[in-house]
Amino acid sequence: SGSPAAQPGRRSFLSRIAAVLILCVTGAVAVQLGHRLATSAVVDLGPTDTHYVRDFRDVERDGPDYFRWSTTPSSTVVLPMRFCGPGSVTLRARRHFVDPAVISVSLSGSVLGQRSVQAREDHPYDVVTFNVPMITCASTASVLLEASVENERPLGVAVDWLEIRAPAGFAASNPTLIRGALVVGLTAATLFAAGTGVAFALTGGGLLAGLMAMTFASAPVAAERMLRGGLIALALNLVLGAAIARMG
Repeated sequence: SGSPAAQPGRRSFLSRIAAVLILCVTGAVAVQLGHRLATSAVVDLGPTDTHYVRDFRDVERDGPDYFRWSTTPSSTVVLPMRFCGPGSVTLRARRHFVDPAVISVSLSGSVLGQRSVQAREDHPYDVVTFNVPMITCASTASVLLEASVENERPLGVAVDWLEIRAPAGFAASNPTLIRGALVVGLTAATLFAAGTGVAFALTGGGLLAGLMAMTFASAPVAAERMLRGGLIALALNLVLGAAIARMG
């Protein structure tokens, strides 16, 4: 039961724990809402795409544009969200060789179509779009580029960017939902460690969740990348703060 003097402190501790849990749920809901409102997800192949590409060549530069060569027999772009259609997959790609590459595009195991790409003088890049019907959902949207070429070079096409358009929106992957919950919850914990009250922490966490929802709605791939980096930085700050507090 405890002494009467200890009761206010215990109630304050429990209210802070409840606030952190509420904000964790709020963070996850904000991430999911942002995905639902998003209608486009773009992976811009370049220095920041490492988490999303598989079996591509190293980043190269063509003037202001970055690109990666896809390879034979296949390369994959993995987007950190769930997409079940309908919608479309569009890629901006080129080939520097006269001999064509036949590219077969699949989304999460469903074949969308083929396109032949070869070097052209009238315009360097082709913007190719494939319609997506309703498909079986996977844990993440995975776009497979299978390349068939006539020469011995293991190169398919040079890909500048890839976009999925989803009129009905996306669904967040489980890891992204967990990161969203942790970022908002840990932010509240950081505010409590700094001596703020429950009302301030709830307000700050709510504003952060709203910002997260808007960011995911406008640019879900970039938002996922920022969320991943932000969680690591926040966790390091908490550990550092706890270490300093113990030393003091």
